Amino acid sequence: MSDPELEKIRQQRLAQLQAQHGGGDPNQAKAQEERMRAMEETKHSILAQALTQDARARLNTIKLSKPEKGAMVENMICRMAQMGQVNTRISEKELIQLLESVNQQMPKSASTVKFDRRRAALDSDDEDFYLTVLASAGRSPHADYLQELVNEHAFGPYISDNVIEDAFLDLPDLVRKYNYPFEEYNVTTEDGYILGLHRIPHGRDRNNKPGKKSVVFLMHGLFSSAAENVLMGPGSGLAYVLAEEGFDVWMGNARGTHFSRRHVKLNPDSRLNTDFWQFSWDEIGSKDLPAMIDFALAHTGQEKLHYIGFSQGTTSFWVLGSIRPEYNKKIISMHALAPVAYMAHSTNKLFNALAPFSSQLAGAANLLRFNELFRRSELISEIGKFFCSDGQPLQFLCSNMLFWIAGKNPDQLNTTMLPVITGHLPAGASIRQLAHYGQSIHGKEFRRYDHGAIKNLLKYRSIRPPSYDLSKIDAPVFLHYAQADPLAHVTDVDRLFRELPRVVGRFRMSQPTFSHIDFVWGKDAKTMVFDRLIVLMKAMEL
Repeated sequence: MSDPELEKIRQQRLAQLQAQHGGGDPNQAKAQEERMRAMEETKHSILAQALTQDARARLNTIKLSKPEKGAMVENMICRMAQMGQVNTRISEKELIQLLESVNQQMPKSASTVKFDRRRAALDSDDEDFYLTVLASAGRSPHADYLQELVNEHAFGPYISDNVIEDAFLDLPDLVRKYNYPFEEYNVTTEDGYILGLHRIPHGRDRNNKPGKKSVVFLMHGLFSSAAENVLMGPGSGLAYVLAEEGFDVWMGNARGTHFSRRHVKLNPDSRLNTDFWQFSWDEIGSKDLPAMIDFALAHTGQEKLHYIGFSQGTTSFWVLGSIRPEYNKKIISMHALAPVAYMAHSTNKLFNALAPFSSQLAGAANLLRFNELFRRSELISEIGKFFCSDGQPLQFLCSNMLFWIAGKNPDQLNTTMLPVITGHLPAGASIRQLAHYGQSIHGKEFRRYDHGAIKNLLKYRSIRPPSYDLSKIDAPVFLHYAQADPLAHVTDVDRLFRELPRVVGRFRMSQPTFSHIDFVWGKDAKTMVFDRLIVLMKAMEL
């Protein structure tokens, strides 16, 4: 691919840049990194005081997609604040005016740098890029990292280093990269599954002191993990937004996902014994949720918590509340985003096509020892990097894949973040989870998993699996749903509303095209969903 002489020249030039700007001598690099960390902390403090929450969210989005422009705006705001020119917090509208001013000042070459593979060495533009990385990435420059970026550009003309880095960082490193506190725990269920439980105990810019806070528990959707709550970055990811508002944020990971793929006895990779994968969202609700909720409450010394579930995270809660009704007393408020229980009116073509054969497909997969679906893969991450990034001609295929599964709404999808999504998801699931949804679609009811007549008799003492008794769920419930959601159809949500005994609030999204994944990743998720959640949760504590 690359000429060895070309690589040698590049390495020499990078060494010169390091000698000039730091990073060559270890002690010098450490001192420089400490200075930069102090500068970053000061900058974050100034920005927290100078910007409204909406303006911070907009600025963070800009920094992810256009680091150079974001850095210029941040520096401009900091200078204004230090000179006493910011008397009130800058709103999102005022921030946009600043952006327009920056656009007029910036050269035509945008926030990412176009590298030409035919150039024999890095030129002055590369030095500008080197300094931009130094200023906007928040860490000391290293030749190997910059060289990696150079090599990546051989596959595509434009790659945002921040987005690509986020795509390949594991969840703990991703959260810590943005200077948020992060804790990891292992929780063992009554049937031996070892679950990863994640926590952001307080905010970074506001409410950033340790202490006793209201606990909120987040539960992810199908094929997802706790990562779904942080992928969009500070100001946009639900977990970050809640932490800044003073909540102690706990994020669950269902059995079989990337962070919960362990057991005290069973081997998830065994082809001879597939017992590890013999579960659906029934077990997630009846066994995983109790273990994680109890751990979070015991660790924080609280008696109750708020629960926010998305998609399958709502389904598993309905299971918990009906099979283990004693847990309803531990819930201050339950917020169901894109609530899924009944699916008789699903308009998802893929799910609807597979639904009549779901039990047979699950049985065949079990015979073939193919019980795990969509495990997190480095291959998918690489594909996402090279095909889903901004400027790639096939990026639309990545968008369409999401739309095909969870509803189409291009107005709400931030395509710049597609590599980050594919870098962390899918995170794995059992085929029974998908089959159980198929049974709900085909049977038009909300029942426990159908094992077949004989096994049903042994497990449930009836030929047909029993329905979940929703009347037992007496926790305060808020339903948040959308007109265009193919998986949580309005008619099915209406039926759920009628059968739940204590629905305190029901909110249909005002935007008619708002769809399934928009509840967690939509451009307007914060203003349309998260801000309302915060108001409701705080009201429930009065």
